[in-house]
Amino acid sequence: MLTKPELNRPEPASSGRVPVVVELFSSEGCSSCPPADEALRALDEEQPVDGALVIPLELHVDYWNDLGWADPFSSPDYSARQETYSSRAGRRGVFTPEAIVDGHGSIVGSNRGGLADLVRDAAKATHVALQIQITGDKATISVGDDPPKGSALWLALTDVGLETHVAAGENLGRTLRHGPVVRRLVRVADASRGASVVDLGKRSDAPKSRAVAFLEANDGSIVGAATAER
Repeated sequence: MLTKPELNRPEPASSGRVPVVVELFSSEGCSSCPPADEALRALDEEQPVDGALVIPLELHVDYWNDLGWADPFSSPDYSARQETYSSRAGRRGVFTPEAIVDGHGSIVGSNRGGLADLVRDAAKATHVALQIQITGDKATISVGDDPPKGSALWLALTDVGLETHVAAGENLGRTLRHGPVVRRLVRVADASRGASVVDLGKRSDAPKSRAVAFLEANDGSIVGAATAER
């Protein structure tokens, strides 16, 4: 696996932009996924939607792994998360590349125009104020408002600037550049106003790593988010 440095850094929430989480369900074994990975990376680097701070999460599913290439970033947990979204929406089955914006609004992840529209709409919704501060290997996540009843606080750790040369499967011979890849995703606690301290563990060897905190309501929608570089 090769890595390369990130070109740009996301703006802080203090910029006045509303944080919007874009989850991309992708796989290195899927030939339709590289354009979606590129679209997510562009959202991250260019931040093209006025009023929105896009917080990208690239989650690699594992159900392509038996088709020629075992994705080194894949996890059954991410496949299960996608299946939960599909079930909530009343759909049968899942697909890649699928993008979910703030916990709803499913779209093909390579549809850049459609993605921008969903991000723009999501930024108009009310969001709970959230902050994350990194000190050493710990993150302090502060919830500034009362979150919706039944919501949960989540933490994702992402690596930025990852590349892989694929040696088998549908992307044989290609070098794939990814958006911010989720390497760990954990439910921290039931959400409440105040601060939570989370152990982040050892930092990866990626050029850039980030911690992303988000609030998930009981209907699956994401109602607040914040990110910080490690």
